[in-house]
Amino acid sequence: MVTFFKALSDESRLRLINILYYYEFNVNELLNIMDMGQSRVSRHLKILCDSSLLTFNSIGANNFYKLNKESKFYNLIVSMLPLLKKESQMKEDLLKADREIALRQEKKLKFFNSLAKNWSSLRRELFESEKINEILESTIISGNSIVDLGCGTGEMFPFLKRKFSSVLGVDSSDKMLAKAENKIKLKGISLRLGRLEFLPLKNREVDAALMHFTLRHIDRPLDSLLEANRILKKEGLIYILDFLPHKFKDFSQKYGDKHLGFSEEEIDVLLKKSGFIVKSREKINIRKELDVFLVVGVKE
Repeated sequence: MVTFFKALSDESRLRLINILYYYEFNVNELLNIMDMGQSRVSRHLKILCDSSLLTFNSIGANNFYKLNKESKFYNLIVSMLPLLKKESQMKEDLLKADREIALRQEKKLKFFNSLAKNWSSLRRELFESEKINEILESTIISGNSIVDLGCGTGEMFPFLKRKFSSVLGVDSSDKMLAKAENKIKLKGISLRLGRLEFLPLKNREVDAALMHFTLRHIDRPLDSLLEANRILKKEGLIYILDFLPHKFKDFSQKYGDKHLGFSEEEIDVLLKKSGFIVKSREKINIRKELDVFLVVGVKE
């Protein structure tokens, strides 16, 4: 208990707690938000991590810090947040954090636009697997309409069109969608530009949604899953295909991954919080030390 109060006895560390409850940031992003030197911010982060109040994910060359939900003091910290948010400095920090997230989104968009030309070959290099194709074929139920969330260059459209009358592709990269548009030869396929955290669809517009290796790119997966729930009809299905936890840190630079996979528990929590019930799950090995999962969720 003494360690806990010592860790929070500094205003800068309270600022970090306030910021990292809402977001995950690396050191450079925190420097911009807090307007401090690197050594000072790093020292405060170490103190908070040593006291188990913060944890981090290592992605590429960066550590992304967040509040540690496993800490025995987590609930106590959460109870303090409404008081912290009333402080002018804390409010300013969260505004700067919002701007930093917007800047990150701009960088991500430029990154994926730069990959659009070669995305099809990159995708085949990483995702092509007969096992995956077979499981998708047997798992995805034919229906009227489906949205491919993070459709990229539209590689999944021919498969989806065989199973659905209407296929909608959504992506935040206009370059990716331009490549997808060049491939559309089948009727019943349409495209929309938009972020998965703010989908350009009406409430209850489609019967099903597919996230084909998409969730790993998203800073805040829960936000995108809540949006998916909103646009699905009653008892609509969501199909999520992505990596289980792995050690290939180069995926962040090469493919723009924000998460090095998701555990079964993490996906279950995300689906429950976003209003889905897990219907089924499959595990597929696609190469040495790299497994993927296919989870089907039903809208409650």
